[in-house]
Amino acid sequence: MHTIIDDIELIDQTIRTFPWLDMSLYNYEPDVLEIIGSMSESYPYDIKLRFVDVLYLNLRREWHTNTKEVVISEINDKQLNISKTIEIGYRTFKIIAEDIHEPFYIVAKRVELEIAS
Repeated sequence: MHTIIDDIELIDQTIRTFPWLDMSLYNYEPDVLEIIGSMSESYPYDIKLRFVDVLYLNLRREWHTNTKEVVISEINDKQLNISKTIEIGYRTFKIIAEDIHEPFYIVAKRVELEIAS
């Protein structure tokens, strides 16, 4: 059984309970983007982020997280929204990767976190 969380602050807090996570793009279909995080290559994943109704994305295929700091947040920067022409009803998510100087951005209607059990 899997636990699903859809509150962005709780998602970040949950991710930060892990000592580290290696993240990778898992699946991308027209409306759903899935990113998995794992502490071990011998286990499929510890967490799965699912972004629903994706409008825009800017990220790498794989990266490492520093779980001692914020990993994912929602931003409400109007300048960014104007420059990316974000539609009403979409949310802008910012992902911080370890050792990469620029954040990643995903614009989607919602995000969910699935915790593997």
